[in-house]
Amino acid sequence: MRLPAVLLVLAVVAVYLLLALRIVLVAPFHADDFIFLERTRHATFLSLWQTNDVPFGYYRPWSREFSFWLVQHLFGPRELPFHLLAIGLYLGTLGMGFTLARRLAGTLPATAATLGAAALAAWGTILIWPSGLQDLWMYAFSMGALLLVSRGRNAGATLCTALALLSKESAMVLPAIALAYTLVIERRRPLDALRRTAPLWAVLVGWAFVHPLLAGRWFHAPLPASTPAAARWINPLAGSLLFQAALSLVNLDAPLAPVMPWKAVAWGSLGPIASLAIPAMLVAWRAGRRWSPSGVEPPGPGRVIAFGGAWAILGWLPLLQPPLTWHAYYGIFGALGAWLVLGVLVARVRWLLAPVLAGLVFLHVAVSATPSLDLGTEFYQIRASNFVRMTRSFLMSRAPEIPPHSRIFLAQVPGSVGLIPWDQRSIAPQIWTGDTTLAMYYVSRYHPRAEGDSLGRDILFAYDNKKGWSSQLIVFPTVTSSPAEVKQYGTFLWGIGHAAEARVQFERLANQYPRDWSAAFNLGTCYIRMGDTLQGLRWCERAAALPGAPAELVEALRRLR
Repeated sequence: MRLPAVLLVLAVVAVYLLLALRIVLVAPFHADDFIFLERTRHATFLSLWQTNDVPFGYYRPWSREFSFWLVQHLFGPRELPFHLLAIGLYLGTLGMGFTLARRLAGTLPATAATLGAAALAAWGTILIWPSGLQDLWMYAFSMGALLLVSRGRNAGATLCTALALLSKESAMVLPAIALAYTLVIERRRPLDALRRTAPLWAVLVGWAFVHPLLAGRWFHAPLPASTPAAARWINPLAGSLLFQAALSLVNLDAPLAPVMPWKAVAWGSLGPIASLAIPAMLVAWRAGRRWSPSGVEPPGPGRVIAFGGAWAILGWLPLLQPPLTWHAYYGIFGALGAWLVLGVLVARVRWLLAPVLAGLVFLHVAVSATPSLDLGTEFYQIRASNFVRMTRSFLMSRAPEIPPHSRIFLAQVPGSVGLIPWDQRSIAPQIWTGDTTLAMYYVSRYHPRAEGDSLGRDILFAYDNKKGWSSQLIVFPTVTSSPAEVKQYGTFLWGIGHAAEARVQFERLANQYPRDWSAAFNLGTCYIRMGDTLQGLRWCERAAALPGAPAELVEALRRLR
């Protein structure tokens, strides 16, 4: 039995994905994932669709609240089901794109367009990061809507448009792309084309009246000051963003500086290159022997190129909305239209297809190895995933020492690793251990437990670039605590910048042990950090006059005088 062409193409793409993005099935939750998991963990079905108090002001109930709610309730807070769903949406988007392109231009151009789009480095971020489902759902529904429009199935196209809009705001350009299809491909008159796409425009208007950042603002309480404002002016970075969007078609939207030698990049790209280039050569050879039409009379390459160009331009229009900055995955929807154009052009010189794909894959590997702290890059996602996995392993090795209701405080954490979203409380230890009473914070959020709260422990996790993670208990001293415990707690408070609280502990030691130079010195440094320099110097001078004071301290104070 002969397999349909779309399944063969998707099999090739699936192999490429697993070779080029090995971490895609094992990446852990991080950053916004923890917010959405906690938000939907105990939510009711109806509450998923409410428009008040939506995260960051963006109304994406299908791709965010409903998706996280459904997967979490079916499989628990496990990463693998999210990754499998993401891969399914990625393959589904490309499969529908291949079907549409084949209908318009034939098998070889559709293959070139699909494999070229599959090799975009921009996919890496949203495939590794479960929160990328917001974009993947939007792309899948948008492609489904265009495919249904091409087949004259307006009801299905309207439903897909609604779900695309409920997945991400960028889908607002979808009715315009459908209109371009009816004008350019179907050659309808403008009024007839508007009537043909009227249901899609109606859905767009209805969605705009509901969305809290658009007309929905009239019906909701004022949004927080940190919420992105609705677009009123053209983004001042518009020219740069559109230029980067064009360069992203060939994975050159950012400077390349891999952490590994270029020879290692070349070796690392051999497998992914072979997975795309060899099938591309077979398709090109077969197309040279016998053309494989789609079964529908194509509209002609000129009209396909015109439609693909309109699709690309319209797909990139959301980049003009301030205050957006560049993330490569923002440009994927426009890139799908642009690669329809490139697929038609490359198919005219069919032996170019394999070298073009080889170059794209090579650049993709180089991009993934170029250091970046931008959340929207594959390098960031891989780095954050590896760090979170290491942290999870360390915490799980200490799990027997962490009783219920414990608080974990992180210190010296490298920037941008996504352990604690938005500097708030993280439910990461709850997901890793299954204990829903645990919580994780940055150490700057530390405060003593309420009086009488003896549940759980307070534990400090400190990270060292050479030694990795280490842990120690944070013990709040009582009246019966030893001087060593009081000093340790005071030193901890001093280390996290809580000088006023540390002063209380060192003052206790200085009063209890007036001949201890270190207690007097530590108390003096607390006063100095609090801004009371005069009082601080008095205590430091007192420390220098006590037995055992280091000569360096005595000499420093002599020079200061």
